Amino acid sequence: AVLLLAMLLNLAGTLSPEIFYDALVYHLAVPNYYVIKHGLAPMPHNFYSDLPFTHGMLYSAALLLKGTALAKFVNYGAGLLTAGAVLALGARYFSLRAGLWAAAIFYTVGHAMLASWSAGTEALLMFFSTLALYAILNRDEENGRWLWLAACFCGLAMGVKYTGFFTAVGVMLIYAWQDRAKPVTVLKNLALFTLLAS
Repeated sequence: AVLLLAMLLNLAGTLSPEIFYDALVYHLAVPNYYVIKHGLAPMPHNFYSDLPFTHGMLYSAALLLKGTALAKFVNYGAGLLTAGAVLALGARYFSLRAGLWAAAIFYTVGHAMLASWSAGTEALLMFFSTLALYAILNRDEENGRWLWLAACFCGLAMGVKYTGFFTAVGVMLIYAWQDRAKPVTVLKNLALFTLLAS
């Protein structure tokens, strides 16, 4: 019930007009400039226009299809999907009840809720970081594809915001700890991981 109430409250926040300064100045302004220019174009008067733009490309697509409202729904969807990933993580490693509690606690934290209401970067960063963690925890010795999937999610996280670098470092440390008995393989795979994530 708490999770459902938070989803409805976040939906109401998402349907409100965009007032987040960062979104108005660059998170939506730069993608909208690309839409106006019909392609990627330099924006020298905006200092922030050269930041990573995984989210910017998603917002550009949303702006082309339906405008600011759909761009805000990208973040709302990222928050919902992150809560779903947290639920799945908890259910897989503990119990369904633990997963529901974890999802409810995560999704009702004030900053997680506020991040869902605007076209910022935090909800998408949370989403890709959670998926990277989930992928590396699912990895086993017979199934190496999870490591490469984690690298892709780390790359997307770093493309959303520079602080996604910490996600990549954390995932690499988890992998190195999991396979610490094979240091040569770990170093080789971490080099490939870094290349793929970059």
